[in-house]
Amino acid sequence: GNDDDDDNSEENIPTKRRSYSRQPMDDNDDDDDESNSHVSEYMCVSEVVDSIETLHGYSYVRAMYLALQKEKETALHVKSFHPDDFAHALQFCDYANIADVLVSREAKSIEEEKHSVGDSQLSKILDSILTPVPGDAEHFYWHVDADEDFVKEAQDSPRLNLENMLSAGLASFSDVNDESATQSDSHTDTDLESFEATLSIDSEPTETTDKDCASPQIIPPLFVKFILDGKVITKKDFAKIDKSSALTACATIFRQDFSAKEEYVGNKQALPEVHNALALKLQSRLDAYVAEQTLERLRHQGESISQIDLQAAMKCLMKADNVISETVPVYFFLPRLDLLAAASAPTGSERDIDNGFLLLNREILLQNTIKMRKCGHAFFAAETESRDSPLPFWCFAMIERTFGFVSIYVHHPLGEDAARDICELICNTVHQTCHRVNQLVLLDSLHTTRTASRYLLIDEKQNNEKEYNRSLDEDGSTDKYTYAPPGHFGCPIKFRTVFSLYHRCAPSQVIVALEASVLHNFAVSNRRGIFVYKDETGYVFYMKLESHDDNIELLVFGVNRPGPSITDQLKRLLQKKIASISVDTISSLLTKNPHFNLLPTDLSFIHSFETMWQQLEDGDAPSAESSVHLYEFPPHVHDPFIVLVYFLQNILGSGFFHRLREADSEDNEPDADSKEVTEWRDMNFTTGINVPFEPREFSLFYNNAPSPLDPKEQAVSTLTKQGAIYSETTGTGIALIE
Repeated sequence: GNDDDDDNSEENIPTKRRSYSRQPMDDNDDDDDESNSHVSEYMCVSEVVDSIETLHGYSYVRAMYLALQKEKETALHVKSFHPDDFAHALQFCDYANIADVLVSREAKSIEEEKHSVGDSQLSKILDSILTPVPGDAEHFYWHVDADEDFVKEAQDSPRLNLENMLSAGLASFSDVNDESATQSDSHTDTDLESFEATLSIDSEPTETTDKDCASPQIIPPLFVKFILDGKVITKKDFAKIDKSSALTACATIFRQDFSAKEEYVGNKQALPEVHNALALKLQSRLDAYVAEQTLERLRHQGESISQIDLQAAMKCLMKADNVISETVPVYFFLPRLDLLAAASAPTGSERDIDNGFLLLNREILLQNTIKMRKCGHAFFAAETESRDSPLPFWCFAMIERTFGFVSIYVHHPLGEDAARDICELICNTVHQTCHRVNQLVLLDSLHTTRTASRYLLIDEKQNNEKEYNRSLDEDGSTDKYTYAPPGHFGCPIKFRTVFSLYHRCAPSQVIVALEASVLHNFAVSNRRGIFVYKDETGYVFYMKLESHDDNIELLVFGVNRPGPSITDQLKRLLQKKIASISVDTISSLLTKNPHFNLLPTDLSFIHSFETMWQQLEDGDAPSAESSVHLYEFPPHVHDPFIVLVYFLQNILGSGFFHRLREADSEDNEPDADSKEVTEWRDMNFTTGINVPFEPREFSLFYNNAPSPLDPKEQAVSTLTKQGAIYSETTGTGIALIE
């Protein structure tokens, strides 16, 4: 053979042409063996030539592929292959199916419709992997990215060394001819098989001391073409897909049987490593494209989407690109151990863990940050402007009980940044919901045991940090428990109300009285001044009273707004008790000193007490007629004043009635009830006799706690047996008689 350099090749690409000729055999053979020798010689030469042509074709088509791949690394720039040259190269290739999907007309969001220009989404996805072959619109090649070095190594090694292959092959052929004169019948099968094995591209490399003479294994070039419903398509045809169609991607492999036409083999055939890498990547990207298209179509169904379609959307979400996923670990409070444990850790309190998961499922649906809907074992974010509006994004949250965390998957039509924002919102929502669940567990434990945990209420008398470490030491394990500072799960104030106090009542004394009476049955044993109560809705709250100057404030803590049993009934009960305490305060004061001068505020309180009490009892204010009673003298009484004097002297001798003494004050205006009494005083009756007198002289007060008789008023007791009985049935309090 000889080589001729050819510098006139197209685009100044250096080429080399090699030619081979057949040398005559030795003529000293016998005539009988000559025909057999020529046949054997012809067969060997023909197979060598065929192998050389095949290897040259393999080298030729691979050289085209490497020229495109190495374009960036070398100064060589391939503008375009001649169609005939590329068609000739493809004669040495068959095709293997490496990806199959069903595609349809692209579903686009409103945003994509506004900004869509040029190529379809499918074309853009393929452009990220493949590049059209210059000069052939139907084929593409894989432009390997920088992060796919393993593919580059696989493509570069081992390379085709035709010189070594031919040297090894011709050496074997020479040995065959040397022995053909004596062993023409015996050498053919053995040496020919050895030579074919040397030239076989599918054989594994054999070990040898000479690297250059090793049997090579070259990787087929990676040209790809796409077939849509049995027809080869170009890049422009991707944008024209308007119906459901089968799309198949085929990659080139070296042809083995040249007697047959172009062949398509199934993807079950073992492919080279590089082909497998492209097949996996291309199939993944096509599956992701189909999944995203399916999600876009289902998204337009809006909030009324069916459970079956939701299940399909969930599967598509696992295949789609631009999906942001996060996991949120879950921790639950264990009432029996008074510790916070990971939901995945074995703690011996699996019942508490199960209860925590039940509450978590319920509270995710009840939270109002973002609307969630149950979908099998997962939750689906169904946040829409209206029932007919499309879903703004896809979001699924799944509670992984086995692993002890919540998995979140978000896909947004606007891309990863928008999906990441939604995912962050959902993660925060799950964190808040888990926090709320632990608050509910702590509140329920507080109501059941009447004992507060340090996680809910700080005990200022103890070292909470030391108590926490002691609990871990007693359990003997710290890896399955987590730390939370004391009071970490304390509840916010959900209701508060202020009670105004009578000015003669000390706030601290009123608080003690309320805690010892109204709130006594709700007291928490290990937290002074804390009370727990479960309302009619089933939610638990804890309460406390605080003093502020002349007021007392009731603070109610919980996770929900309390019901009427707290906001109305308990509030009125405390108000009545405070009113009773105020009356007892005046009664005690007047018992000790019946001559005490009452201030206008004292009288105002006494005048308004009945109205206030009636409102607390029934919610309705009494009428003026019910609070003022009119007594008429008989007609034969000619001097009412004398009757009043005798009446006053007699009634003051009972010990329960005393003359009312008022302190002078010009700055205070009488209240509404005082004005009502004044109006009765100033009324001009159409009948009877008007007797002028000083009203204060006949103003009395009744105190159920009797005082000693005043000798100046009445030295002898006038209390009758019936009067004593009446005094026992009237109850405590103060009454005014004017």
